[in-house]
Formats: sequence, structure tokens, C-alpha cells
Amino acid sequence: GQEMTWIDRLTVHINEAKGLTCSSHGSNPDCVLSLQLLSKNPVPGLNVTFETSLTPNCRNTVDPKFNEMCMLDVANAADSQLQVVLWDRTAPADAPREQSFLGEVLLNIGKLEPYAGREIEQIFDVRKSNWVGPTKAISGKLFL
Repeated sequence: GQEMTWIDRLTVHINEAKGLTCSSHGSNPDCVLSLQLLSKNPVPGLNVTFETSLTPNCRNTVDPKFNEMCMLDVANAADSQLQVVLWDRTAPADAPREQSFLGEVLLNIGKLEPYAGREIEQIFDVRKSNWVGPTKAISGKLFL
């Protein structure tokens, strides 16, 4: 028989970021944020990615205010991570990733399980990443 997979729903309020790094050409970035649930055993057909829209509050600033909500499907909380990446849309589309990369935050979803059903607000340090080439200094805080 087929194993039942319980699907949890993770609601993320993407509030704002502060003190991000300027873009590679020295100007303030146009910032979008992409979220992706990474799982060791992904279940096909689930909603696991989201990207914020580029609003006036996120253009030409190192302190973008996103103020967006998204819901993602979590199949296996214990082995899932939420990868949140900040991107600069002023970089040309064909530019190497490290030119538009503004930093990332990785969250272990399993650690959120005790808080199921409750709202928690946290501030995260934006970090460098191994999957992006050598980047300049990465800085900033992300409010989720």
C-alpha cells in the first residue's frame, strides 16, 4: 500500500530586511526574496517555492520592506530546511549568480515544530553561501 504523507502548512510572513550589502556596481539593490523548502525526501506536487514581488518599497534600498505572506507545504518537517535567498534584480539577467546574490538564511523546519499553530517572529543574520561563487562581504538582518 501507499504510505500516507501528512502535509503541514508553513505560513511565512516576510517582513523586511535591514542593512543589506550594496549591489556589485555600488548602487542600492532592487531586492526580491525567494523561499524554497529543501527536503531530503521531496514529495512531488507540493508548493515549496515562493518569490516576493518587486514593489517600490524594495527598489533602490538596502532596507527593503516586503510585507508579504506565503504558505508552503511541508511533508517531512524533521528533514526539511527553509532556504531564504535575497537577490538583487538590478543585476543583468545573464550575470553570474554571485553578482545578484545578497545573502541567505537557512532555517531548520524541525525546530519550528514545538511552535506549531503559534506565530513566532525572529530576526536572522543574512549569511554567505557555499553554492554561490566568491561574493563580496554579505551583511544584513532578515525579519520573518
